[in-house]
Amino acid sequence: MSYICPGCDALYCVKCSNALSDLENVCWVCETPFDEEKEVHIATEEEKLLEADEEIQAETVEIEGKRVPKKHKGN
Repeated sequence: MSYICPGCDALYCVKCSNALSDLENVCWVCETPFDEEKEVHIATEEEKLLEADEEIQAETVEIEGKRVPKKHKGN
């Protein structure tokens, strides 16, 4: 099954459209809301960068001044 954006006909799998509806609630192409009853949150570039940095910090450790994946054999 899939979801087609009514604003631009972008195609999303149902799992992705549900996840995006809970997060930003907008189409990545045209910013049409997935669910008109939910609040829309469009992340700024700074928010996206901060979130990416938090993910990197959570998934890595510092060894000898370098960030490496937590699954690295040196841990």
